[in-house]
Amino acid sequence: MTLSIAPLVDIVFLLLIFFLLSSSYVQPSIKLNLPEAKNRQTAKKQEIVVTVDKSGTIYLNREPVEFDEFSERLSNLMETTSQREIIFRGDRTISYDLFVRIMDATKRAGAKDIHISHQYERSVHP
Repeated sequence: MTLSIAPLVDIVFLLLIFFLLSSSYVQPSIKLNLPEAKNRQTAKKQEIVVTVDKSGTIYLNREPVEFDEFSERLSNLMETTSQREIIFRGDRTISYDLFVRIMDATKRAGAKDIHISHQYERSVHP
């Protein structure tokens, strides 16, 4: 039984052509001469953090907020920052009811993504 290497070379050649053609689309076809800036810092996105402590007090970016005005204040903050991602930080002892009410108010305010902040458990091995 003999193994012909010609089909293998054909496949490798086809893959090479495929990658050469597809890699030419990495660079945009429109050539631009972009202006340069002396400041290389990029604008940092302002994070919107909703925090609930163990007593149930709600904070919007470290500022205490009553639940009745939470949705409206969050909506206004999202409009001014054009940020739709929310980071939720809640104490582990808050009630599930409060958590669901805050998530509902956050979605009604227009949040697209809600990230729940947590800590990893540290396992102790004897």
